[in-house]
Formats: sequence, structure tokens, C-alpha cells
Amino acid sequence: MKVKPTHFPRSTRGAQAGFTLAEVMIAVTVLAFIGLLTYGVFGNTLETRRRAMKVATRYHEVKQGMNRMAREISMAFLSHHRDCDDRRTYTIFKKDSSGGSDSLVFTSFSHIKIRKDANESDQNELSYFVEPDKENNGIHTLYRREANRIDDEPEKGGEVYALIEDVDNLKFEFYNDKDDDWEDDWDTENSDFRNRLPLFVKITLKAKGPSGKIETFVTKTEIFMRKTGAPDDALHIFGTGFTKCID
Repeated sequence: MKVKPTHFPRSTRGAQAGFTLAEVMIAVTVLAFIGLLTYGVFGNTLETRRRAMKVATRYHEVKQGMNRMAREISMAFLSHHRDCDDRRTYTIFKKDSSGGSDSLVFTSFSHIKIRKDANESDQNELSYFVEPDKENNGIHTLYRREANRIDDEPEKGGEVYALIEDVDNLKFEFYNDKDDDWEDDWDTENSDFRNRLPLFVKITLKAKGPSGKIETFVTKTEIFMRKTGAPDDALHIFGTGFTKCID
């Protein structure tokens, strides 16, 4: 007896397997919409990251510049020890506000020797001042001048570096512990402050923030190289072969 094979009818749907044009168009539309949403999310993320980096970079620049000024001013010093007959060195601490923004010239122990066997010490001449930017028109920049050797012209020479860009104003104030008051000016060549250093220095910087608006940054620093209770604040540096000279 032969068993006849069972035949099942072919499905009409199977004979027409595939997507219709409407289904394809709907799928493409959904994929395009998902892609658009994904691009928007990534675009917003990248823009947020760019803005955050801009804010962080600007505040980092200002913070580092302010910290450097505070650190170097804290190591300012005066000394009378030199060759009295051949004065080759002269120490100073002097503010000048004739240019709108303040400038400060001083001698300090903040120099860092980076070359082996260089004829240098930790003493240097420093200046901070604001001038029109040498490369970007329309903005002002805070510059730092350093001469790695102290000579008889502490307000000249050395190399100039840009410290903070887009600066609006720089102001220095000085705490006079003798009178227990803050002073707007300080000049060790002046009879009122001759051979004396302030106890504290206040630095106020106005510069453009990340948003383009002028922001105010303030810091204070203490000057440590002072002789408390002495007739003057000039240090006596022994072992130089020089004697104390009073101008």
C-alpha cells in the first residue's frame, strides 16, 4: 500500500514575500528621524564641551597669571649691599600709574635657573605692565618683563612675555603696616617709603571673561623678605664682599 504525500497549500503571503513601498518609506523616515535626533544630541554635546573648554581655559589663564604675580611679588627684596664706589646693582620697589593701568617694577628672589652652569642666581628684576597687544589689534595685554641679573637700571632690559590677554585694567594697592592703612602708591625712591617694603600687596585685575564681559579678579600676597622692627627693610647679604651703601 502506497502512502500518498501530503501537500499543503502555499501561502499567498509567502508567494509575495518582501516589503511594500509604503513600508520601506516608513522605515527610511523613522531611521532618518532617529539619525537627526542622534546628530542633534552629539552636536549639543560638542558645543557644550567647546564652551566648557573656553571657560576653563580663560579662567586658568587668569588664575595662573594672578598666582605668578602674587608669588613673585611675595619674594621682593631691597638691599644696600654693593660696591659703594662702583654701583652696578640697584634694588627697587616702585609703582607707576601714569599709563592708565598700574605698572610695578621690583627686584626679587624669584628667578628660576633652567640652564646648567648659567651665570645666574635666584635674583632678578621684574616688571608688570599693561600695553596694547603687539599681535592682536584692539586689545590690551598684561606683560611680564624679567632681567635675570640685577644691574643699576632695574627698570630697563630683560625679556618681555605676554602673561594675560584681553586685559582692561590693572591696579596695585599696598598695606603700610607703619600707618595701618592701604596706600595707592609705593616708591622706595620716595622719602615716605624709602628703603621700606609694604607688608601686603593687593592685585586687582579687570579682564574679559569667557562671556566677553569685563570681570574683576582680586588676590593678595604678603612680602616675606622684610626686616620687622628694623630702621629699614633692606636686607644685608653677607659673603658678597660689598658693604652697606646709603644713597
